[in-house]
Amino acid sequence: MLRRPEEMASRMASVREFKVISRGVDSILTETVAAADGRDTAFILQLDFHPPGRVDFRQLKGELRSLQGEDILEPGPDGVRVTETIRFDIGLPIFGDLLGRMGIQQKIQQQIEERLAVLKAMAEGHKPV
Repeated sequence: MLRRPEEMASRMASVREFKVISRGVDSILTETVAAADGRDTAFILQLDFHPPGRVDFRQLKGELRSLQGEDILEPGPDGVRVTETIRFDIGLPIFGDLLGRMGIQQKIQQQIEERLAVLKAMAEGHKPV
């Protein structure tokens, strides 16, 4: 499912536009326009797949100074546990960074929750609510 980001993006309300720029054996380059705080935000991400259950991602172009992280999928007795870690730098001085980080963290948390709901729905074979 994580190798089909276009399918995930098509199910996410926050994603306005999405396209796969290139697809390699273990990597995908994507371009996304997403709604964030009443305006659209565009970014290019590189996804690198490390079987059996890890995907690293990093922003190559976008509004943040940097954005990177990973998704780790761990099978367990009750299903698959998904852990997503995100690190970002908004590129503002210390005080602005603190204020900006608080708002950006909330937006990122909302996007993570939306992505996880879509991933769960895809795994269970139905559309997210």
